Amino acid sequence: MGKTLMAGCWALMLWLGGQAAASPVGLSVALPMQVIHDGLRFRVPAGPLYVAHPGGGAEMLILKYSHVKGADYITFANELTVGGAGCAPEALFQQVIKAADTDTATANAGCDEAVAVFQTMFARGRDVGVWAGDTHRFYYFLQPPAFIFRDARRSFVFITAGDGSVVKMESDFLDKPGFRRAVSGYLP
Repeated sequence: MGKTLMAGCWALMLWLGGQAAASPVGLSVALPMQVIHDGLRFRVPAGPLYVAHPGGGAEMLILKYSHVKGADYITFANELTVGGAGCAPEALFQQVIKAADTDTATANAGCDEAVAVFQTMFARGRDVGVWAGDTHRFYYFLQPPAFIFRDARRSFVFITAGDGSVVKMESDFLDKPGFRRAVSGYLP
């Protein structure tokens, strides 16, 4: 038996089967459970202490793995305004990654301002790249694991689909293999 957690706009359903296999210690090696957010399936460490779905129109799911305030979490959120007017999310992410790889400015005037902001907020000093599957792209912006300040260890994966929708996955404890494992069902 496995664990499945689903979140949608109107409902949160939690089905737990089998035994919990995780503790806050050794989070990245815990047996995985399945989380479904906005129709996407993710494999995350089992045993969150808290699960929250704020409701009120917020399409967000929060998994909390410890009692430490603001730490040891994974969140999933629908991002409705990534890129802004004149800049599609795919174009934004591709330009941010290209700029990070080459340390140059962007070439698409429609995205320049959004790319500059995104570079400052998400890309600067992080491992950036993309994992591509058949139906989705996973743009990652990962903090180096040896980063000293807990509050600044936030890492992100933005998931895009052909319809222009974007889901953001954020965590302060998952490393690159942990994020990749979370989305492995969509990768070759």
